[in-house]
Amino acid sequence: MYNAFLRKLGIVDQATEAFNTAIFDKVDPCPGARTCIQRLSVLTLGTAHVLTVMQNIKQVYATAQAAAAQAIVNISEDPASIATNDYCIIKLADGTYQMNMVASVSTLAITFTDVFSAIVEKNAPIWFFGVVGDSHPQYVLTANAENEFASDYGYFVAPNKYEPLILSVNNVTAASIIQGGVVAYVNS
Repeated sequence: MYNAFLRKLGIVDQATEAFNTAIFDKVDPCPGARTCIQRLSVLTLGTAHVLTVMQNIKQVYATAQAAAAQAIVNISEDPASIATNDYCIIKLADGTYQMNMVASVSTLAITFTDVFSAIVEKNAPIWFFGVVGDSHPQYVLTANAENEFASDYGYFVAPNKYEPLILSVNNVTAASIIQGGVVAYVNS
């Protein structure tokens, strides 16, 4: 049966890090659909933490192909004062999306901290998120608890179609676990 509202379903992968190391977990986009996290579970251990839902600040495009195993790409425009340590998600030629962090900027040539796991094609979309403190929505997570977020209409929603999200937990003092979640890709 065809559903005019729902394009497809996806998941938020489990993610954890040692305490005092922030967790960053990407939620891939879907062409032609809005990314809506309907359910998310975060287990906090020991202390209260902060969940940040990083939304795309600016989408730009690669102006030339970048080879796999390299870390530099040229972009079409400055996405609002890009700087070292800004987070990005890049569409790769194999159809996957890679989260990466800016290591340095030279005009419109961006060097990332990690090499690309596949080719970045010319005109591939690159989404810039900035850093955690860049006015992204934040939620205080209760200590020693399973923090649940749920809404059939999408608890965390990308502002526009074909935009990924990044989830970050500050993970201070004691470790946390993003236990997973459900993503609906909708046609609205």
